[in-house]
Amino acid sequence: MRNLVSRLRFEMYRFWYKHIKNSVVQTEYMNCKILVRANEDVGLQILVGNYEKNDLLYLLSMIRDGDTFFDIGANIGLFSLLVAKKNCTVKVHSFEPIPINSCLFKASLCLNEIESVNLNQCCVGDFVGDIEFSLASDSAYSSIHDTGRFPEIKKIKAKITTLDEYLKMNDLTRIDIMKIDVEGAEKLVLDGARNILSNNLVKPRLVLMELFDKNFDLFGTSIDDVVNVMKLYKYKAFVIDGNDKSVFCPRHYNKIYNVFFELEGNDGVKKNYERHL
Repeated sequence: MRNLVSRLRFEMYRFWYKHIKNSVVQTEYMNCKILVRANEDVGLQILVGNYEKNDLLYLLSMIRDGDTFFDIGANIGLFSLLVAKKNCTVKVHSFEPIPINSCLFKASLCLNEIESVNLNQCCVGDFVGDIEFSLASDSAYSSIHDTGRFPEIKKIKAKITTLDEYLKMNDLTRIDIMKIDVEGAEKLVLDGARNILSNNLVKPRLVLMELFDKNFDLFGTSIDDVVNVMKLYKYKAFVIDGNDKSVFCPRHYNKIYNVFFELEGNDGVKKNYERHL
């Protein structure tokens, strides 16, 4: 019944806002003030109170004092805002190339009086430089390539960097938890983080990634490719399925999109935790 009510609310809001271009609404989600674009899917789901709540709750439960959190493909900043609001000692580095989303994110930081977030208006991938970025009519479906899930309205020029380069340029020694949601370019982000992922003292203990084969097709990769890359770096995959934590397997493919990866064994995880003792 709860899911039905949420769906009805979602459709009601969608009908109300779909003809209002760039409809910005202030709302509150999990005790965090946030500006959303109510004519877009992410904004609507936040408005109805049904945006990736179980995944967010799990990720937030893993945050520890002094952590460094990376949010790649931050959109309007919900994950970053909630992490920073939960623990002011966490250093947050966020990446979002779309100008209006970055502006809303900055405004939400002010609304919540958060100063621990470093917002970078750029893409993350496997090289450093400039790139053409495909902007979709619903910005959540924008990517380096046109995803085809919503009409492309234009291409914009954006800066792009790698995680390896970013850590080096900012004198950062580690990432503790990382979220990657870049509409199919996830493997490019991993390719640009080879040094990080090869070093147990630097690599994150937990990674959350969106995995969807329709997006990956544009990049010549697949869910299996990404899972296998993460296995090489000693990560095991799981999903939050309802209230259960389940090993990620083919029956979840393209049904549950958000996939967590945690370091195998106790040694790598222990090294990450020991830094905060």
